[in-house]
Amino acid sequence: DTSSWGLGYPRSFVFRDTVYVAREVKDNSRSGPELWDLATLEGRSLARFSVPAGMSPGRFLKEELAFLNSKSDEVAPIHILPVDGGPARPLTEGRAVDEPLAWLPDGQRLLFRTTLDGEQVLLLAPVGGGPMRQFQLPEDAWRVDLGERGWNPDFTPVFSSDGRHMLYATGDPEAGPSALKVLRLADGRTWELSGAFHLTDVTGRGGTDFRDGEEFVYTEKRGDVYELHASPPEGPSRVVWSFGRDVPGQVSVHGDRIVFAEHSTEQPQAGETWLYSARAGQSEARELIRLGGWLGRLMWSPNGRWIAASHYYGDGTETAHVRARVMYIAVSPAGELVGGPRHVGEPMGSYWNNVWLPDSRGILANGADGNVWLMPVDPAQSPVALTADDPNDLWNFVLSPDGRHIAYGSRTSRGSSLWLVDLSEALEVGGN
Repeated sequence: DTSSWGLGYPRSFVFRDTVYVAREVKDNSRSGPELWDLATLEGRSLARFSVPAGMSPGRFLKEELAFLNSKSDEVAPIHILPVDGGPARPLTEGRAVDEPLAWLPDGQRLLFRTTLDGEQVLLLAPVGGGPMRQFQLPEDAWRVDLGERGWNPDFTPVFSSDGRHMLYATGDPEAGPSALKVLRLADGRTWELSGAFHLTDVTGRGGTDFRDGEEFVYTEKRGDVYELHASPPEGPSRVVWSFGRDVPGQVSVHGDRIVFAEHSTEQPQAGETWLYSARAGQSEARELIRLGGWLGRLMWSPNGRWIAASHYYGDGTETAHVRARVMYIAVSPAGELVGGPRHVGEPMGSYWNNVWLPDSRGILANGADGNVWLMPVDPAQSPVALTADDPNDLWNFVLSPDGRHIAYGSRTSRGSSLWLVDLSEALEVGGN
């Protein structure tokens, strides 16, 4: 049992009638080449070795203590594309995999992640062109080194509506984020917003992560009780809803109105989901609808008339192939269901990064076909692949504050290389 090593997914192989195990070392303080441990099947460490970032031991050779692997040279320049038609224009040169993270509230700058000299960095780019500058997260910001993917994407920094503050998470890189802090961008001062943070997917109106209008929204766990809080950047916070001892699933906030989902299983393609609506100050939530499958990324429309979600479903078994479609649900001002749910788009396996357009005419979503899709609310309109003219794969995008443009990374391969890694010398010295 190697689960206590602090190591990653193992590769086992046989060399001269002896079974060896190679396993990645999870050292979150390191950057650059990935570190691996070579050990016996019983768990005795024999040697450690490093491989270039983005590579892991592949097929081991039968007659040598060595393995073959390939490394793909991928780049993803960021493009800016008008939502309502028009050509895309490049923002970055694409010397690495550039990933857009957030459009600043002024609509003039884009925060993105890239690799410089082998290290992950954040850059602020003027969307109209001009010099870029590096953006430094606070030293205690929660991050997990994931090689070429950088830190764990479960909590991307969130900017306040006026662009003066930034919400970020802190905590143990292995255990996950446990506290929320606010950074004041003007002077670098930070303070704790929540010391009992519980990582739940919370969106505000329009689908903004962890922010609803001028307030940050998040869940806390104090003792055995889970609460939904809203707070201006400098406080104080208020309790919007108490979930009691029930672990909250997906949550979306629109002022004092909320919707949340409870899932009967963690398997997206199986079980059932209950969707509830509630209002701050009420003691009971109202069941809106019960569905087979699983709901992801609940989002109030900006006008408060619609709930959008990705509906994952299968045949009701845990081994079923997962399918997903965008689902719209109309809700009255009193929090009641208006008609039944309506599905949009083809069941292509997944939709994610959903976000509402500011005029509430539909959402934008990544599809499993590698395109960004406009999914209209109007049943007379058909979905549109906004990025159909881009031949490359698109796995992430961010929408400008005015809803007129998206920024996305256009991923392409510049080739690949084959590597031979010989471990015999490392094993002989039994060390580094």
